[in-house]
Formats: sequence, C-alpha cells, structure tokens
Amino acid sequence: MNDPEKKILNGIFLDNQKVNDAVYYKASELNWLIENKLHKGNQWRDENGNFKSCECKENEEEHYFCQLGILMDRIEKPLSYLNGKGFITSTRDNDSFHISITASGADVARKLQTRIGRIDLWYQTNKDSVIWLLITIITSAVVTIITSLIIEHLR
Repeated sequence: MNDPEKKILNGIFLDNQKVNDAVYYKASELNWLIENKLHKGNQWRDENGNFKSCECKENEEEHYFCQLGILMDRIEKPLSYLNGKGFITSTRDNDSFHISITASGADVARKLQTRIGRIDLWYQTNKDSVIWLLITIITSAVVTIITSLIIEHLR
C-alpha cells in the first residue's frame, strides 16, 4: 500500500469509524488527504465541521490539468486499490465518491495510527522477502558469536 492509499484509508476511518456506513466525499476533499501528511488526517474537518478541500490553483496550467480530469484519476487509483483489497467499498457519482470502510479496512486504519502498527503492516507485507532472510541470517550469526564468547569466558 503506497502513501496516497494509506492517507485516504486513514482519513476516511478517522472521519467515520462506523464499519459499512457510507459517506459522500468530493474528489477535492480526498485530494486534501493526499496532499497532507498521514498524521493530519484527524484535521480534515474545519472548525465549522466541513471537509477541507484542496482545489487546483488558479494558474492556467493547473486549471487545464483539472479540466482533463487528472484530479479524478489521482483519486480513483488509490480508491480502486483499496476497493480491490476489500478495505473500502466505493461507488463514483459525477464529482464525488460514496465510500464506506469495511472491517478489514478499519483494522488496517487503526494500525496506521501508531508507529508500531505501521511497522507491523510493513513487516506483514515484506516478511517473505530477501531482506528478512538476511536479517535472520545476521541475527543467528550474532547470537552464535555472543553465545560462543560467553561460553569461552566462563571456562
């Protein structure tokens, strides 16, 4: 799971912690989550209770890209991944998304809120990789060396 997907899942969970309870979000509101850091997801609503949004700037180039639908593309890719993994259910209306978080999505979002939880998620996705094989080999070598040094010292 990459950063935009984590940010969207965390923001949706922080906004509505009820499983399978759908809420409408505009693309610009979801874009605010992508543009800000993960830990700012709890600041998504302003003091009036409205969602903060990240509209395109008024300069001509960015306005042109918004007209092409890049903003919707930028939002749809993470939502498609989250929907495919079963973390959310989402449907798209014209310029908004009807999103509800699933039980497995809520579990992942809870883990995203703590450092140890993020480490656990990282470990779960990388535990079968070469890195962990090397870490296991290095750890066993270090333990073997320390054990042999202790035994030699006790003799």
